[in-house]
Amino acid sequence: PDVDAGMRRIVERASSEEFLNSLPDYNNYWPRPKAALFQDDSTGEAVYVSVETFPKYYYPKDTATFWRDETSEKRLRRDLVISARRAYHDGTRFGYRYTLTDTNTTRRLDMWAFLDGRYLFRVVSLTDSLQDSSAFLGRFYSTLKPYGLSSSSSFFTSKLDTFFHDFYSKDSLVAKKAREAIPNVYFGPAGVPLLLHAINSLPYNDMDYLETKTKLINELGYIDDSIAISGVVAGLKSVYEKAGDTSILQNAVLKALAHHRTTAAYTLLGELMSQDPPVFDNSSDYDYLFHDIGDSLALARILFPGLLQLASVDDYKSN
Repeated sequence: PDVDAGMRRIVERASSEEFLNSLPDYNNYWPRPKAALFQDDSTGEAVYVSVETFPKYYYPKDTATFWRDETSEKRLRRDLVISARRAYHDGTRFGYRYTLTDTNTTRRLDMWAFLDGRYLFRVVSLTDSLQDSSAFLGRFYSTLKPYGLSSSSSFFTSKLDTFFHDFYSKDSLVAKKAREAIPNVYFGPAGVPLLLHAINSLPYNDMDYLETKTKLINELGYIDDSIAISGVVAGLKSVYEKAGDTSILQNAVLKALAHHRTTAAYTLLGELMSQDPPVFDNSSDYDYLFHDIGDSLALARILFPGLLQLASVDDYKSN
């Protein structure tokens, strides 16, 4: 009974307004899921349905990882048994159906997760393994169908063309939304030349010039795929040199190199910091920079000969 009640609470909590309101909205880039509870008054059976709309520029870089994360497979396996997992495909919709059970009860959660375009549906119902499926559940599952959704493009294809089309749009509202979305977009190796072009071509008189350019530079620090390392490091070096005396942009390059955590990036970071030590207006920026550096002692040691020499010169001048 206690286990049954616990499994019921999973469904009830997932459909509660309090739970939905607790979800972060990521500055409205990630829309909150919408949910509904369908119930048979005569039997008390219920089906919980939620739909999540993925943002315009979102696309997963790996199909298997996406489904593992969206079905919470790792977390669920710690407490429950996942069984009867099978792929589902129906025209433009595809996903997985599976059940969650516990060793101390015959009750089970029937789970169904599927994509339709950029909409992810989750369907959950509480049933009993000792009983046949009811007419209510059979009817619900056989007739459930998303209405009026568009599946014009594949969910797993790159959205970089769409993003940069909007980024350069003459429509100020479209361009503004694209620029606000920069920290949430996965650029990957294919995005390196596109990011560098955007950084180098952004007009000086552009609204929020420094903020937008800094965001673009930051994203280069997240692209550490082996095939992109040389292009990212060379590109950041060029951006640093072109920044001149604009410390905001130079510091953004240094932080991107620190976050990159590759030998090539830290070699360049050591050279730049030795030649022109960063000066931040906000002391927390130093914490951000050295936090990334401290994450890998093997890489951090690349910096120390130059930094120690710099510290010795500063001590000599102060004396």
